Amino acid sequence: EELSKHGLSTVGKKGELVERLEGVLAKTEAKTDTETAEKKEAKKEAKKEAKAQAEELVTTAEETETEAQAKAKTRAKREAPRVRVSAAEAAAEKARSGESRAVEHVAELHPVQAAA
Repeated sequence: EELSKHGLSTVGKKGELVERLEGVLAKTEAKTDTETAEKKEAKKEAKKEAKAQAEELVTTAEETETEAQAKAKTRAKREAPRVRVSAAEAAAEKARSGESRAVEHVAELHPVQAAA
């Protein structure tokens, strides 16, 4: 019956039939082993590729986060309110600090800096 399933002749002596059957079963087993090995290798490659893609995504996410933080800092600097002081306030501040009247400048501090 097994020989017929594999399309082999069922005519011959018992020894020949057994040999024929063992040969076809060995080939089938070898083919199965090869397919199994190929599947394992393909699975291994797929895992390796998935890991590489995941690492790439993490790196991209980190770069994106860093870029977002840099943009947020730039935006905060741009949007920080400019503190303007009248001439009288500036003169009074110069006098309090003991700065020479010959020094002329405009200091623009963020309110957080001015409080420090």
